[in-house]
Amino acid sequence: KGVSQKKLCVCVCVCVCVCVCVSMYARGYVFIPVSSKHDEFTKATAAILELNKENTYNDRFRLWGYPEWLTFRGDLLTNMHDLNTYIFSRFYTGVDDYATKEIDGRFTEWYGGKMAAAVPNQGVFGFDTGMFLIKALNANDGDFSRFTPSYDGVQNGFNFINAAPGGGWINDEMYIIHYTPAKTVNKMGL
Repeated sequence: KGVSQKKLCVCVCVCVCVCVCVSMYARGYVFIPVSSKHDEFTKATAAILELNKENTYNDRFRLWGYPEWLTFRGDLLTNMHDLNTYIFSRFYTGVDDYATKEIDGRFTEWYGGKMAAAVPNQGVFGFDTGMFLIKALNANDGDFSRFTPSYDGVQNGFNFINAAPGGGWINDEMYIIHYTPAKTVNKMGL
């Protein structure tokens, strides 16, 4: 049995006052909070999880989030998985990813300490930028007005496009990060 959009909107908006809209998705409902703030995330997810528990809609709910949420851990991260959350971002580092661990280990070996714990990870960003530049210089002999291949790095991707004839170049690489109920995380390039 379905539930009306009106009932969902009233429930979420009255309980949390953070939902921009609830719209039909291919197989369910998408919740889009108006802000990326921690407190509003907590209120929104509590209400949505309660609604899910009361009505057993399970896989019919999706949460659309913000890059700031990539920093969430513990119960907040569990909630993102439980609500089948999608986040748009220009970066993502998988904590358990082999390449991330390898870079972290090499950094510690070379510099005698760990990289600063930050999101995005600046050490990995430096690695990705360096690898992009080395590959690009090899491909275009230093002439960046020519074709420069895209690079999908460990954390950051680079795909420069010309903004306008005679104009500058912009990086249009973007990811969708999907936190699944199966407790996996998928990074999809757009």
